[in-house]
Amino acid sequence: MSSLSEKGFSREGDTLYFTGEAKKEEEFSAILVDEGESLPDPLKENLKKIAKELAKAARNKKLTDEDRKKVREKLAERFFDVRMFGAVLSTGLNAGQVRGPVQLTFARSLDPVAPLDVRITRVAITREEDRARKETEMGRKPVVPYGLYRAHGFFNPFLGKETGVRREDLEALWNAMSELFELDRSAARGEMVVRGLAVFSHEDPKGNAPAHRLFDLIKVERRQDVRTPRSFSDYRVMAPMGGSLEAYGFPKVHLTWLVRPEGMEELPSDVG
Repeated sequence: MSSLSEKGFSREGDTLYFTGEAKKEEEFSAILVDEGESLPDPLKENLKKIAKELAKAARNKKLTDEDRKKVREKLAERFFDVRMFGAVLSTGLNAGQVRGPVQLTFARSLDPVAPLDVRITRVAITREEDRARKETEMGRKPVVPYGLYRAHGFFNPFLGKETGVRREDLEALWNAMSELFELDRSAARGEMVVRGLAVFSHEDPKGNAPAHRLFDLIKVERRQDVRTPRSFSDYRVMAPMGGSLEAYGFPKVHLTWLVRPEGMEELPSDVG
């Protein structure tokens, strides 16, 4: 017999909430009465009556602004991804939108990448009827010989306060980004790795410097003697070593390297 949580119900005190997407009587009936369950007929009849009442309530239910606010707060409290990145809550009853405090840009390669289409021979035949006439098939696998990508991220502390972001949430985010590909290997991208991860912290929640000027302090350039980059060592990284950025004109901003690039050179203060 399935548990209430598996059927889309959750309990808080003496109140039972339904968080699924069922709206019709037959949908609720299928949830409450599993096929194959040996239930007494009187109990089945009562469950069908409950299904009818639930369907009626679902048809007549209209969320008020206060209801939508409670739904958003409850989902943000329960789910890390909603709390950090936001969500559009339009499935079923429309509860509006949660604006997430964390935003990440698309990563872009610093130099043009040249995808290669590699042909491979495989022994797994796609169709059973082909097994009698052949033992191998040709397959294709696209690969990129090398690419160095850069992305920027932003955290809005005011939205973070609204969604209830906690210190451990940020710690989990930094840990996930630091070890982004360690447990997500594949044949096509088996050696992807985070080469650098820097965090700029402001003393004022409103910010003490424009984000684009801080990003400009981290300079990554292809070495002059390299025509086609094929490794991280083909690039030169220059940036502040960390700590206060007062020497670079940003006295109330601090830089923390969660992943320091190998071979990074300190950026002269007059360059920043």
